[in-house]
Amino acid sequence: MHFARQAGVRVAVFDGDVRDADAVTRSLADAAPQVVMNLAAPVDVRRDPALIPLMDTVIVDGALNVHRASGDATLLQCGTCEEYGTIDAPFAEDDDPSEPVSPYAAAKLRSTRTLLDLDARRPDGPRVVVARPFLTYGPGQRSRALIPAAVDAALARRPFPMTAGLQTRELNYVDDIARGLLLAATTPAARGRIVN
Repeated sequence: MHFARQAGVRVAVFDGDVRDADAVTRSLADAAPQVVMNLAAPVDVRRDPALIPLMDTVIVDGALNVHRASGDATLLQCGTCEEYGTIDAPFAEDDDPSEPVSPYAAAKLRSTRTLLDLDARRPDGPRVVVARPFLTYGPGQRSRALIPAAVDAALARRPFPMTAGLQTRELNYVDDIARGLLLAATTPAARGRIVN
């Protein structure tokens, strides 16, 4: 949040469940924001079909609740690089994603497409920006994620099980992601667009 303060932005945090449309509406009405950032998602990229109901209700339905409640405020929907599926990297914003490989990625892609479709029909112009961050690392990250797991293994002098390393990955420090989200949300030319 220190980036927001440096930019002169007042931050109000919704500490609730985005599936509760009434709570989202009340919170946004009380805050009366000019910009809303929806980062709500249970981040879990396992390919487990049992995750579909949770991902759909939190990510897709939650995004619709935030969209409805945000009125004319600019809405930054936080997507994910996972939306691109199995197409070859590097990814570009105008690439057509393949079939997402996890319920998380599929729900993120549905929320992106739904919000941009709703936004395209606005008579007074777009107000939604979809940011697709790539692999984020930094303090507070769960220990099973790549960077903390590799660091823990190195410090403990344990072998670190890895793939053959043929994937392309872009790692971004959390402060850089925060700065990028703020810039995407406050740049009028980004409205109606996807920003990697």
